[in-house]
Amino acid sequence: GRGRMGETPLSKLKQVAGDVASNAIAVPAAHTAGKIIGMGAKAAAPYVAPRAQAALDFLFSKSAPGVKSIRGRAASALERGAGEATAARITAQERAAALKAQGEYSQTAAAGFKSRAAKAQSKAVTPTPALGEVKTLSERGAPVREATVAKRDEIYANQTENDKVLRPIADQIVAENEAAGKFISDLPSAKSLLDEVTQRTTPNPGTSPTATNLPTPEEAKILNAVQTAMRDRTVELTPAEATAASQIDPGSVSKVGDKYVRTFKTSFEALDNLRRRLGDSFNSPPAGFEGVPTHLSRYMYKRVSQVLDDFVGSARQEVQDNWKAGIDSLAPYDETRLGKALTATHGETGIPTVSAAEIPNRIVSQGREGIEQVSALAGPETAKQALRDEVQAALIGPDGAPLGYDEAIKKFGHNTKLADMLKSDPELGAAVQQHLQRLNDAKMAGTRAEAFTGFSKARTQAAETAAKGEEAALKEAAAAEKQGLEFTADLKQLEVAKPKDVLSQANSIATNMFKNGKMTEEEYTSFVADIAKAQKTMNVEQFRNRALKILAAAGGTLAVGAAGVQGVASQIRKTIKGE
Repeated sequence: GRGRMGETPLSKLKQVAGDVASNAIAVPAAHTAGKIIGMGAKAAAPYVAPRAQAALDFLFSKSAPGVKSIRGRAASALERGAGEATAARITAQERAAALKAQGEYSQTAAAGFKSRAAKAQSKAVTPTPALGEVKTLSERGAPVREATVAKRDEIYANQTENDKVLRPIADQIVAENEAAGKFISDLPSAKSLLDEVTQRTTPNPGTSPTATNLPTPEEAKILNAVQTAMRDRTVELTPAEATAASQIDPGSVSKVGDKYVRTFKTSFEALDNLRRRLGDSFNSPPAGFEGVPTHLSRYMYKRVSQVLDDFVGSARQEVQDNWKAGIDSLAPYDETRLGKALTATHGETGIPTVSAAEIPNRIVSQGREGIEQVSALAGPETAKQALRDEVQAALIGPDGAPLGYDEAIKKFGHNTKLADMLKSDPELGAAVQQHLQRLNDAKMAGTRAEAFTGFSKARTQAAETAAKGEEAALKEAAAAEKQGLEFTADLKQLEVAKPKDVLSQANSIATNMFKNGKMTEEEYTSFVADIAKAQKTMNVEQFRNRALKILAAAGGTLAVGAAGVQGVASQIRKTIKGE
């Protein structure tokens, strides 16, 4: 350095670079001296204390003894280590402070999430539907059946009572007509019907357009039955029988030639019984009428009924209207699927064909139509209670606990049977929708509670992790501070050591630095070799010249000259600047 001093270690190194470039020569580089120069360059980092400048003064002094170069090298390395320890301590302390702040924030956040989770959880309780008592299948089905049977019995009873009043009036007219010698077979409508049937069963060869247009065996069953019921019967009697019959029914006995005959006029009752059998054949044909065409049965029923009306008049129509009204009213009970399920019994045993426990499912399976039929069969109040019972049962799980939103919406959602049934009771439908909304609110509250609980746990874990990191960083900072103090103590000991103690002190320092990872094995080996060489009278001027030569060679100069010098100087400056 020719005795010139700069303001900072970096500026001093730049000046040295200029001197080296001016005296450059092409010689091989010694690896050990190169490491020394490298340490000098590293010592120029911003965090190194001014002691590094003193180290450089030792290294480049012309007059100092050889041992001072070793002192300088050791001082430079120590100063670097102390600076790194200081930086590590500061960094660790800053990291500890940041982790502490992060931990405190996480703790606060965890507490907040925990509080919010508790509030949400308090709202996540599944509400119980307030629609009434939960009933079993039999308990729900039996009242519907009882009310339906009662309604049916009431209709039948009214029909029977009306018939008790109306039928005697018609029967009296029949009795009076027959007592007066007026018989139903004498009516023009009766004679016309009998002629029609006779012509169809046994066509007259003289008047019939064809003799082959005969009825089928099934048709003949109806036609023969009508003919038999309407035709008067003539029976041959003995003189004694004729005398007895004349006393009972004088008009019925007559003499044809030398024989006595009695004519039994067809009765109203015989023709009315035929009418009933014809009516039965519409649904399930009675014995003897199997396979009879329905259209023929209906036609004959209408013709026979007209003959009966002609004989009795309006009194019979009143009887028939009463029974027709009763039959129409009983049709939903006797002819519909649900009506039969609710009222039908096994024959005359009185035992229902469908158990009470099956009835609720039969109703629900038909949706709104099912509950509307219950209303028609058992009455509106029974239907309303039945629907409430079904809804209440549907909102409770098998364990007796209220269903949550997901399970409930499967039963009451769009296109479900129960949702369809609720359309028949808007008030109950609104109550169910309100309950479903409360279930959904509870579900969402539960979801929020789970989320907040998860956030709280995550924040708590983050706080614990930050606390562990803070503790580790503080330990790291303490270790770095201890190491820095040790480096500073070693430096001070090296600076005040007597020349004869410098080498041993430097060797001790190098050994510690190598153990602490501040020197590589290569650097340590080279440093120890230099100490050994310094012990053999190597003056500092020679040491300096070798260092300059090495630096010049490291710059890449292969020849002496102004251009070469300038190139070396430029390269060294870039190297020192870190370019």
